[in-house]
Amino acid sequence: MYPYSIALVTRGIAFFSLFCAAFSSCSENKIERIPDAYKQSGAFIQSLPYYNPDSCVMLIRRDVPPKWQGAVYENLFLDGPENSPLELGLKHLNAYEKNFPADTAREFAQLWRGRLYIHLGRLDSAQACLQEAYESSIRHGRNIRAGDAQDGIASIYYKKGNTAQAIRAFLAMYEALNKLDTSQINRKIIAVANLASAYSQADDQREALVWAQRNFELAADERSPRLRADKVDAYKQLSVIYKRLSLPDSAILMAKAALDLQEKYQTINDRSALLSILGDAYLAKGACQTALGYMQEGLRLMHSNKPTYRLLKEGSLADAYLCLGRLDSAEILYKQLLQSPGPQNQSHAYVSLSEIYARQGKYKAAYDAQTSSLNIKQQQFDDKKIQEIAVAKSDLQLERAQHSLIQSQQQHAHEQLEKLVISLTLLLALSIVLFLFFRQRNRHRILEQQNLLLAQEKKLLAQEKELAEAREILKNQELEQAHHILKNTQEQLDTSTNLLALKDSLIEELELQLNQEPLASGEELPPSAKDAKQLHMKILTEQDWIQFRERFEEQLPGFFQQLKTRYPSLTNAEVRLFLLMKLNFDTLEISEVLGISKPSVWRGRFRLAQKLGLKETGDLDGFVQRFG
Repeated sequence: MYPYSIALVTRGIAFFSLFCAAFSSCSENKIERIPDAYKQSGAFIQSLPYYNPDSCVMLIRRDVPPKWQGAVYENLFLDGPENSPLELGLKHLNAYEKNFPADTAREFAQLWRGRLYIHLGRLDSAQACLQEAYESSIRHGRNIRAGDAQDGIASIYYKKGNTAQAIRAFLAMYEALNKLDTSQINRKIIAVANLASAYSQADDQREALVWAQRNFELAADERSPRLRADKVDAYKQLSVIYKRLSLPDSAILMAKAALDLQEKYQTINDRSALLSILGDAYLAKGACQTALGYMQEGLRLMHSNKPTYRLLKEGSLADAYLCLGRLDSAEILYKQLLQSPGPQNQSHAYVSLSEIYARQGKYKAAYDAQTSSLNIKQQQFDDKKIQEIAVAKSDLQLERAQHSLIQSQQQHAHEQLEKLVISLTLLLALSIVLFLFFRQRNRHRILEQQNLLLAQEKKLLAQEKELAEAREILKNQELEQAHHILKNTQEQLDTSTNLLALKDSLIEELELQLNQEPLASGEELPPSAKDAKQLHMKILTEQDWIQFRERFEEQLPGFFQQLKTRYPSLTNAEVRLFLLMKLNFDTLEISEVLGISKPSVWRGRFRLAQKLGLKETGDLDGFVQRFG
């Protein structure tokens, strides 16, 4: 009796499953294409009053079948006038989401809200909207929309100067779009070009070149106007990266190819920008006069009203003037470049102004400009460190979130196992009542399940123990690394202390020598006469220098040998200047010790920097302190 009842229940379940499958297959609707009138630039879309969102909603509800209403409103928004106010676009998105609720409507609205917020400068609000759109698109498998959302997020990080996060967002965008077919080639080109620009901005030019070459391969087709313009942009991007890699010939070749292709097809690319890039490439090669001509032509053709963009191009023109020795023209343009909001551009302007002032003999102004540049670079360094710390904290939070997710999944699995045990127990009780014949078999099965659960619990305990041991090992490694860093810091501090003591001792001996030179009559000189004597005497004799060198060698053994080995062309005067700078003597102290004027010290620094192979004199102090 009982086996026969079980067979009937089994057959009933099978027939019910087949019925459900047949019903679901019959109820599927065929995918229909939206009519042309409802597409972008369609007749119905063009007839709607775009500047009145409420009227648009009313007409769409009245004249469009329900299945097309959401798509029609999306096309209406995308087909809106370019010069319409951004606030009107936000009203349209609110009306769309309110009147046509769906997960696609929410994604579309949040994506475009984020883009409009970017244009309005509300970056935090934009990022929140775009992140929601990205997560929803990933959940529903809409890769195109996910890529668009990541593109917006990356541009926000780019505007904030956080190139590390921008690169991550661009990579996420590329991964989302890379799953699509070749019909989305334009989107892929944009993603790859953005990655190349981000890596170049992060000063990783080798990786930027890899992505730029990939962009060039994607944009190789010239059959459509859009692809032709993309190919011109690919040439332009390669030219910029080659210039930054100190390959001016390749940069010139790419820039000329971009200009030739733009002229051949009359693409929409900015010709003035292409001319400026070609001028930059010639300037990097040292062809200053040729570079000046291209840069002037680029400025003449420029149609952009953005002040920052014009300042950057005028800064490149200033580089050409400086290369040609036209210092007054270069000085005017560099002072204008100081108004640029980019700290890197300001630093470059200060360094160039310092060089101009040094050539003009304005050493005080040159020193002040060099100091301003160093301050800006220090601030950039501090900001970069803050960003790196923020990225590290973000990664840590992500790891913690993933760990919490794993724990919650394990807890959920444990709860499911507990529920399974309870269900099996109830089933066992019911089986005892209904099926006495199967009692023993069911007991064996339950015991096997319990043994499996116990084994899994033991495995979890062993994994937790291994995790604790790994954490202990990591902690010990971190302590050892901290101890090693502390030891190195202490050694550097000891060396600095010894050098400072040597400097103080040298100064005391100099002052003692000056104070121990009495007059022949036994009278002291007046203060003014003492100062004149101190300025015109050579304070250290050759014997003094020998003693000083012996004492210096005691503090830094092997320093002289290393210096003469690496730079055998240094004269004794240049070696002495190097040692005094190593002891942190300033310009006035050096002039007093060597018995020369401060301009002579500046000239000596300039010659020393040239022999050491430094491009800028301002890099000399840092080089001396790092040497040895």
